Amino acid sequence: MTVNRVGLSIVAILLAESSAVAESCKIENAGPPDEWRFVQVYDVDRGQIVLGQAIKSGDKKEVSVSGEKVRVDHKFPGWTTYATGPVLICKGGNTIRF
Repeated sequence: MTVNRVGLSIVAILLAESSAVAESCKIENAGPPDEWRFVQVYDVDRGQIVLGQAIKSGDKKEVSVSGEKVRVDHKFPGWTTYATGPVLICKGGNTIRF
């Protein structure tokens, strides 16, 4: 009888974690033509990088996050550190320009 309760508890925990709504949005480099920037997009709720790459101006990349909060840090080629961006809402496929 105890084994059944433990099994049900595990299933309930897994279902609760998987029911969290993931959101997605697009990240766009809004710089001048032919400018490249390196980005690190953070899922604020999980504290993890969900995108890390160079993006050319005018290009968009789609990201998915566990909640609705995202932070876009960026740097120019040759820079050694990323400029920290503000925390923004990533929801419903909106576009975040940096």
